[in-house]
Amino acid sequence: MKQARDRFPDSERVMGKDERRKYANVLVVEDDKTSAFLLQLLLWDSDLVESIAVAANGEEALDYLSRLEGNGSTYPELIFLDINMPVMDGFEFLEACVQRDCLKDKEVKIVILSSSAHEKDISRARAFGVQDYLFKPISAEAVLDAIRM
Repeated sequence: MKQARDRFPDSERVMGKDERRKYANVLVVEDDKTSAFLLQLLLWDSDLVESIAVAANGEEALDYLSRLEGNGSTYPELIFLDINMPVMDGFEFLEACVQRDCLKDKEVKIVILSSSAHEKDISRARAFGVQDYLFKPISAEAVLDAIRM
């Protein structure tokens, strides 16, 4: 199945091995513990991340970002965001970030993780400035392509 990144024309996937970017801080927002664990393993294995934080829903992610703001810690450069979660879903998280300006003036790459292939969801993600949209179940190749863009 094609990934939704084909619908995000600004994404560039051409990068040589020597040009790989290493992310200092990555945030995984995923309610499924197994999916979050496997994504963490894949990210650590890629040697493209230095630190990974995990939040089980959008509310936990907002709390985490607020704590970072408060103590001047390194903000995530990359966020993997599930859409369908309890308490606060991915779109509610993005809306709250816009209202609170918590991502304003920050270079944060957001990658959506979703089982939804509805054009409405993909368009909505694009409207928030999301850089990539991966369909679940995600593959190692799709994740690596997303972080190397």
